[in-house]
Amino acid sequence: MLETTAAGEWIQYTNVWLSAGSYRFTANAGSPAAGATIHLEVDGANLAMAVAVPNTGRADTVAPVHLGHASLSQGYHTLRIVFETSGISLDWLILRKDTDTNSQRQSLRHRSLPALDEWNVDRADRII
Repeated sequence: MLETTAAGEWIQYTNVWLSAGSYRFTANAGSPAAGATIHLEVDGANLAMAVAVPNTGRADTVAPVHLGHASLSQGYHTLRIVFETSGISLDWLILRKDTDTNSQRQSLRHRSLPALDEWNVDRADRII
């Protein structure tokens, strides 16, 4: 889990292969204080600005938060989570195709940065 980020930091997943369709993006994130916000960018475009992160009361506790929807073409995409405020913890990001009736999803989970090679993700970059 990535903990205690600073305002303005971001983490980026490059070369994420997706089939064409509409996707729902959900993160497992939290903050020990109220007022924390993040947003997700897909291929450089914001899905939603200032998404509220749950106030979990602790840096090591997270909860699901919906980051938005996007209709994407088939191919490689770049996903960037931007921490708008400090003190946010992030455990994973789930991409779920809206038309998926089998509840299959792709999960991008932080284990140790920058090593992240699940689901056709070639690397994760954290810029401070």
